[in-house]
Order: sequence, then C-alpha cells, then structure tokens
Amino acid sequence: MEPWAADYIGIPFLVRGRDRVGLDCYGLCRLVLCEHFGKTLPDFQSYRSIEDRQHIALLIDANKPTINAREVESPVPGDLVLMHFYGLPIHIGIYAGSGYLLHVMKGCNTALERLDSMRIAPRIKGYYRVL
Repeated sequence: MEPWAADYIGIPFLVRGRDRVGLDCYGLCRLVLCEHFGKTLPDFQSYRSIEDRQHIALLIDANKPTINAREVESPVPGDLVLMHFYGLPIHIGIYAGSGYLLHVMKGCNTALERLDSMRIAPRIKGYYRVL
C-alpha cells in the first residue's frame, strides 16, 4: 500500500464533500489526485443525494470524457476504480497499491478495502488512469 493512502483514512463521508472536513467517493478521488499526483478533476456536484442513483450513473457516464481518463487492464496506484452498486456504476475509489482500494461510502469514514474482497471484487466495472 502506498504511504499517501494513510493520509485519508478516517475522513468522514459527506454528500458533495470536497475537502478533509468530509468527502464523497468522487471528492476523495479528486482530492488524492490533486494532492499526490498533480492532476485536477472537474468538480461534479449536480446530484441532490446519493439515493439519486440513476442520476449519478448518468452523470458519471456523461462526464467520462471530461475526466480525461483511459481504461486500463491492471491498476497502478492513483488509478480510479469504478464500481457497480444497486446495478449501476455509481461508486468510485482510488487504487492505493498492494491490492487495496481507498474509498468512502455513506455511513462510513474513508477506509481501505481489498480489491479481491467478496464485497468489492464482483462490483468492479473497470480501472481508469487519469491522463
């Protein structure tokens, strides 16, 4: 696991959160890529709540070109990991190396989870490298 991942563990979930006070899953990826990889992602906050899953899925799909990322076969630290939940591609995390995903979900603080865990592995839609 990359040392930078420890800097984010424990940050609470916050809908549309974009800083260390609180983060949503995209906000976490955005913050890590900016602070540790010098990459800037656009700030998408047009969803009302995380329960608006269909809207979030459409937002992610529509904005893939804006993010300027390409799909890759195997992740390296800093790659985005897109996942399906509720049958929709609505959750994203960041690969932290050594088989670990750094992510945050409603009701949880930012944490590491194994990519091969029974909860995560079947939900992975793809790995994306921000250019």
